[in-house]
Amino acid sequence: MKTKRSFLLHLGTLLAFSLGMANQLSAQNVVSPKGIPIITSYVPAAAPVGHSVLANLEADSTTFGGAVFGEVRTVTHIQFRTSLGMAVSAPVTYVSPKLIRFTIPNAAITGATTLVNGSLFNSRTQPSFSVVSLAQRARGFAIINTAQWDVSSVKTGTTELLPANATVRTGSARFFPRSLTANRPLPLNVTFKNQPTTAIPSAPLFSVVESVSIRGTASGLSLVTYAELTLDPFTVAEILRMGATTGNARWKVLQRRLDRTMEVTPDGGVVLTQFAFPINNTVAPINLTIDEANAEFSQTQIRFSLKQGSRRSGEVITMYAPFDTFAATKLGPWKMEDELPATVSPNIGAEPPSADDLQPSPMLIRRAN
Repeated sequence: MKTKRSFLLHLGTLLAFSLGMANQLSAQNVVSPKGIPIITSYVPAAAPVGHSVLANLEADSTTFGGAVFGEVRTVTHIQFRTSLGMAVSAPVTYVSPKLIRFTIPNAAITGATTLVNGSLFNSRTQPSFSVVSLAQRARGFAIINTAQWDVSSVKTGTTELLPANATVRTGSARFFPRSLTANRPLPLNVTFKNQPTTAIPSAPLFSVVESVSIRGTASGLSLVTYAELTLDPFTVAEILRMGATTGNARWKVLQRRLDRTMEVTPDGGVVLTQFAFPINNTVAPINLTIDEANAEFSQTQIRFSLKQGSRRSGEVITMYAPFDTFAATKLGPWKMEDELPATVSPNIGAEPPSADDLQPSPMLIRRAN
């Protein structure tokens, strides 16, 4: 039969064990395993319970002599604290490898958060997040950049909204404080730039026109104060059509005396047209498509090919930033050998072609619109 004293002794042992486990878990949150990412910023930085929030991540892995050991771990949920000190969690979803989304759970309060990979034994304490009332909710908009390049400028009219030297990196998000008027879209001009390499410096690539808006009642009243703009990845057709708002985007094919053009239609088709003499005659246009599924994008170049039906037509094309020109030896069925000067000049007394003139040269395709 257990005495009261023995019961208290067992209770004290249990409490000591529980405190030890709590301290161990607390220490685990501070001294976390390598690989759990670090939150660099919340978007927005404050929100009420029940609202969706984004968090930019910075990967963390063990390195030695430049080599990386171990994989960067994905996280499954984010943990908050309540006013009673209890933990409440919310699942996370990945928008990109460096951006997650979650919803502020019920009873969460302002304070440090914890990113968890399966269990608290694989977790890491994160910067504090502010849980606010509905009246204090964020006013403005977020840009979520899932495009292939960084955003270097966000303007409305002539007003630059992005701070000097700041960017919205590809795969990340940024909050822009702004009072939005219900049912009145805010026009934006968004400029992209490439990340620098040892061979090619960072430079503006192109700009796109976007807008953000919040919905309200017919009288213009709205309880919504926050909006999001997602910049989707570009297709090859969209890059080739930059600068053409309506109709076909026109490219000039420079190939000695041949008069050739390449046009990209609004639905992403490619039309090759050759003009013959007299000037109002044309050879039958060649209709092609872009093999978007196998296109490759990097910070400084795009690689793609054209198709006629289901088969590739021509070579794989490489176009370098800022994506205004490219060269090709084969463009669809066209080849660089299609037009060479005659070996003997038909004009009496004319100078015969040089050896260089008798050598084929790649076609140069240049944006013309």
